[in-house]
Amino acid sequence: MSFSLLLIIAISLGVDAMVVSLSCGLKVGRIIWPAYLKIALAFGIFQGLMTAIGLGLGHLGYVLFQPYAHLIATGFFLGLAGKSLHEFIKQNKSPKLNKLPELLTQNEDRSP
Repeated sequence: MSFSLLLIIAISLGVDAMVVSLSCGLKVGRIIWPAYLKIALAFGIFQGLMTAIGLGLGHLGYVLFQPYAHLIATGFFLGLAGKSLHEFIKQNKSPKLNKLPELLTQNEDRSP
């Protein structure tokens, strides 16, 4: 992961925490330092923990699924293609699609 991507993620998480803290401060209306410190500490701890948990789970997923990644991707894309084909056929119930087997056999009968 590049430094610029990490910087963008860090800034977005910081802005998210700032907006939530700002909304909590606007709701209270007066300065209550113990409450503000609890909110700031909770945000800091949870953002750090979520980052560490995500890093650990991502590494575990890599170790477990990396040998089978090509099979998983193949299955996923075959399933997606099958679903797309099914929806296409279901939405386009035209007489031409329904008569396709007949049209194919008619062309075979006409061959010299």
